[in-house]
Amino acid sequence: MVMFDREAPFELRIQDPGQGPQEVGTLEAIRIKVLLLYGASTNQIQQVKVELTSENDLFFHYTHCVDEDKFRHMQ
Repeated sequence: MVMFDREAPFELRIQDPGQGPQEVGTLEAIRIKVLLLYGASTNQIQQVKVELTSENDLFFHYTHCVDEDKFRHMQ
């Protein structure tokens, strides 16, 4: 079930291993989705999935899956 689906502005910076992050990054609209997976028999949240994607860069796709307790800690 999708609980949150919205675009938000992010400043993205490229980081070289030897130099560190750029001083100024590019501003991009990133789509944020928070999805919940409920258990069939218990009807409790089993997994929370956070997805970050970009319409401008099709290779920009980050996914993070956690249980409910770790999601509350991440909040």
